[in-house]
This record gives sequence, structure tokens and C-alpha cells, in this order.
Amino acid sequence: MDLAFFEQTEDKRTFVGNTIYPVIDQTYGNKCAPTVTGMLLDENSGVDLKRLISDNKYFTQQVNDAYTLFKQKEQEMGQN
Repeated sequence: MDLAFFEQTEDKRTFVGNTIYPVIDQTYGNKCAPTVTGMLLDENSGVDLKRLISDNKYFTQQVNDAYTLFKQKEQEMGQN
């Protein structure tokens, strides 16, 4: 689907989030899936939403990067 179809940026983020969340949830579980998905959808993340849903290699790399960051932050919080 062409994301240009959506007039509002928030609509694009919702569509992409609904598309990628199940995959992230299945891979990493429901404990971190909401946070990892949110990290990818954050407008300041620099993630290309169109590539996220059209390029599997890009998707995998971005999800892995976000998950790694999530786990690092989780460990840091656990040590404090």
C-alpha cells in the first residue's frame, strides 16, 4: 500500500503500527512489543515508515536495533 494515500501523518503511523505490531509481538513478546513499536513510529526516530513495511531487511534491522536499545534501557533501569 502506498502511504501517500493517508493525508495525516498520524494515520500513516497508525497503519504502519497496526501492520508491524503483530510481527514484533510474535518475535519478542507482548512485554516489549508496544515499546519497540512505539520507538519505531516515533517521529524523531528517523525510521522510514514506507521502507519499514515494504523492505523486510530494513524492517528486521530497525526492529533489532530498537529491541537492543529497549533491553539496554531496561538493564540500566534495573541497576538503579
